[in-house]
Amino acid sequence: MTELSNLNKYNIQLNYKMLCESICNGKVKEACDEFIDKSSKLKGLNGIDMILAYRLALNNLNYSIYYYLLFTYDLQLTDCCYSNTLIMHTKLTPENVNKVAENIIKSYYSELLDMKILSKNPIIQEVLEYIEEHISEPILIKNIAKKMHVNSTYLSQLFKQSMGQSFSSYLSEHRIHHAKILLLQTNENIDRISDSCGFSSPSYFSTVFTNKTGMSPGKFRKNHELSCHPPK
Repeated sequence: MTELSNLNKYNIQLNYKMLCESICNGKVKEACDEFIDKSSKLKGLNGIDMILAYRLALNNLNYSIYYYLLFTYDLQLTDCCYSNTLIMHTKLTPENVNKVAENIIKSYYSELLDMKILSKNPIIQEVLEYIEEHISEPILIKNIAKKMHVNSTYLSQLFKQSMGQSFSSYLSEHRIHHAKILLLQTNENIDRISDSCGFSSPSYFSTVFTNKTGMSPGKFRKNHELSCHPPK
């Protein structure tokens, strides 16, 4: 049996950030292709070494997506994570590992669809991608509608029907989600984050953030730092 102390010989330090971003943008195929590309680094191993390395890579994939969605959307998809853990205990082979990874990726994608964070409707998905790409800018649905050559009233109604909330409500929440990522993953100051997320001023950003999360941006960042680095 392989000793835990010897696990560092496996190249399992795979960064799935881009893969997670692809899922959140509804680009499942790109996410699956990303895993295939990264897992190809493990093909130099043989026999049980390769299978163990694949299992560790899948475990890394599962928890990377779980925590990315937790921090980005405040989603605790515990059941999905647990189900994927069980999937990884099936018989793994070099031939089926990419299919298992695809199932893990699609399970989280399905959750995002069910919770109306993403949409299957190509028109609405295009709107969501536009928001993602222009999050630092002022965004009006009438301008998006004009760009897509559709009626703004129709697009607004379609968005609410597909996403279960108004365009303005979704946009506000998504700006906050983006701010959380920057607070957790960068050292940017609050003013810079406010600007990057498209808020008109740092004070307005702080007000909206506090109303949505129950704490100020600074306290949110501090609490996360304490949870990751508890005092000795």
